[in-house]
Amino acid sequence: MTATPFALTFGDRLRKVREARGQSLRDVQIDTSGKWTIAMVGSWERAGRNATVARANDLCEYYGIPLREVLDPSPLVSAAFVSITRSAAPAEKERIRRLLIAEAEKPCWDSEWNGVLVIAAMAELIGGTS
Repeated sequence: MTATPFALTFGDRLRKVREARGQSLRDVQIDTSGKWTIAMVGSWERAGRNATVARANDLCEYYGIPLREVLDPSPLVSAAFVSITRSAAPAEKERIRRLLIAEAEKPCWDSEWNGVLVIAAMAELIGGTS
């Protein structure tokens, strides 16, 4: 499997956060009593394995940062999501959030293009334009 640019950027940012905290991979494993293993976090940092959104969010909570600090969505994806949710009712925003998490946890979520397609589909679901 060839690492995508997104996975490489995500992994690099995770590593920088961990190093900024002054922790080695071993320190993380020990500090979390094995919840975050050297192999797991290291494979994400090297982009050798994709993290689910839920697991990445949990790791970011452990690091004390919001997930958005390690994500780098393209301006197109960010603008589309903001545009879709700006006019959405609160209940619709929650539905969109759940759809994003469900889609992001699928194994095929490894490229920016998939994100654009998901947002276009969500726009159609809530009556927006794609």
